[in-house]
Amino acid sequence: MSVERWTGKYPADDDNVWFVTRSAEVAEVQIDTADRGHLPFRVETEDDVVAELIELPEAIAHVLQLLEEPS
Repeated sequence: MSVERWTGKYPADDDNVWFVTRSAEVAEVQIDTADRGHLPFRVETEDDVVAELIELPEAIAHVLQLLEEPS
């Protein structure tokens, strides 16, 4: 599993975006957070699965579920 934080090119760019990938065979999950990684989390996949999550346990469970699904 890999987790990467997107870093913007300019100071005003939103850098609260994370990419989580289990392997090359599994779709990447993108997590957008509020400032400093706080809730709410917007979780997206390449297949346009989108969820707005406001509780941390719910967000963790959702991301893990998406990472288990074949792409």
